[in-house]
Amino acid sequence: MKRVPGDEAGVILLATASRPMTPRQLSEMLDIPIVHCYRKIRHLESLGLLKKAATLYSDSGKGVALYSSQLRGGKLFYSDNKLKLALRIPRRKANYSKYHTQE
Repeated sequence: MKRVPGDEAGVILLATASRPMTPRQLSEMLDIPIVHCYRKIRHLESLGLLKKAATLYSDSGKGVALYSSQLRGGKLFYSDNKLKLALRIPRRKANYSKYHTQE
């Protein structure tokens, strides 16, 4: 089981659940350096929890990615004397969801 490090990861997922955001917006919201924000974004992407929703282009042609949370729900429950969290995210190549559990 893979764990999501730091509180910032949860904030990124919650912030991008309602609308896609740029790394710069997330960095400013979290008050962390942009390089750390990109690192967290890459990690969340590798877990399938975050994905690039779109790319915005400036007049000069420079592209900026917008990221969106892939969380579709979750359950918090107590089992085997442990508090557990099950997150529902879409499967990468299917039309149905799966649960990931983290203790």
